[in-house]
Amino acid sequence: MLPPYSCPLCKHPLYANQQGLSCVNGHQFDRARQGYFNLLPVQHKKSKQPGDNLEMVRARRDFLQSGHYQPLAKWLHQLSQQLQPQLALDIGCGEGYYSHHMQQGLQSGQLVGLDISKEMIRLASKQYPKQNWLVGSSKLLPFDDQQIDLLCCIFSFYQLDELLRVLKPGGQLIWVNADQRHLWQLRERLYPEVHTKECSLPAELIQHFHIQKQESLHWQIQLNKDQALALMKMTPHYWRAKKERREQASQGGFDKLEVAVKTWLMTKLA
Repeated sequence: MLPPYSCPLCKHPLYANQQGLSCVNGHQFDRARQGYFNLLPVQHKKSKQPGDNLEMVRARRDFLQSGHYQPLAKWLHQLSQQLQPQLALDIGCGEGYYSHHMQQGLQSGQLVGLDISKEMIRLASKQYPKQNWLVGSSKLLPFDDQQIDLLCCIFSFYQLDELLRVLKPGGQLIWVNADQRHLWQLRERLYPEVHTKECSLPAELIQHFHIQKQESLHWQIQLNKDQALALMKMTPHYWRAKKERREQASQGGFDKLEVAVKTWLMTKLA
């Protein structure tokens, strides 16, 4: 059974047909060969191929499949087991690593992974074909008002008014972001000077959500040269750094690399 998607053009419900999805106004969205739906109309794109490029997509897949971020994946899995939402949405899901771990914790509910990058969603569909995947924008979520029980923003961008619109009264939000020591040794290689900034919850979220739980996750990983390069290429740090610093940083692995993230579970206020 498909989740209750809405048309990104006219907001009416989408219904399944032989080709894919359509609404009462005749807007048609075909199912891709890999199984996902593209609900990002061309008029809503700011570029021809928005989101991460193919090199970043492959780097993210290769690194996450190595299991070095397993502590965070396990935390998300356990949380989904506890919450048991009927409909969850992972915004900016990438190639689906965290979405998959959360879906595995659900008994009967569905989790939809959404990303603006078609390459990311194509890869997610190939790796996890039994899950629901959408190409779409966080600025125009293809769901009706108050349909979502649980929203997930894991190292991803969000649009506050859209979060509040689609989330049910009393619905929950998982927000995960990098802490100040996250990938510290990697950043030291890429930048001439590393600036620290403590990770805190945005004030706009504090205004609209009640904090249920807050946790900091810290662990250390060891990476060979190929793993280190894959990690660098999946982060914005690599692409922001100067070319000579990138080339120098790519020459070796890490004996000790800090991973530090902060996590929040919040409930939407009435």
